[in-house]
Amino acid sequence: MRSIKINTKHQLATEKLRLKRNLIMLQSDLESDMQIIKNDLKPMLSIAKNVSVAFDRNGQSTLEKSVRFGINLLVKGFLPGNAAWAVKKSVPFILNNVATNYVTEKKPEILGVIKYVLHRMKRKPPTKID
Repeated sequence: MRSIKINTKHQLATEKLRLKRNLIMLQSDLESDMQIIKNDLKPMLSIAKNVSVAFDRNGQSTLEKSVRFGINLLVKGFLPGNAAWAVKKSVPFILNNVATNYVTEKKPEILGVIKYVLHRMKRKPPTKID
């Protein structure tokens, strides 16, 4: 960048106007570049959002905690004792997160089935036989 020697007030005003126009042009270029980057990253952001759902543990309900407990019992019972530590830690973690997220999505249907089963299992009053 070359230095400009300013001698008069008019030259200063002209240079100030030129710099403002240059700034506006650079800002618009930056905004358009950012929009291009956002559009290019949309597929990756979508994938990241879906993957983050599989690993989210906030706000667990009793149903989700029960599913987690059941999966821990099942998986740890089936994993061999000589399995690698990475397998022992990662498999239950992944299965728990996938299962609890599935349960969260299907919660109304699952609760409906549980209510139906409990209603069917409800004791009937004993009948008197004379």
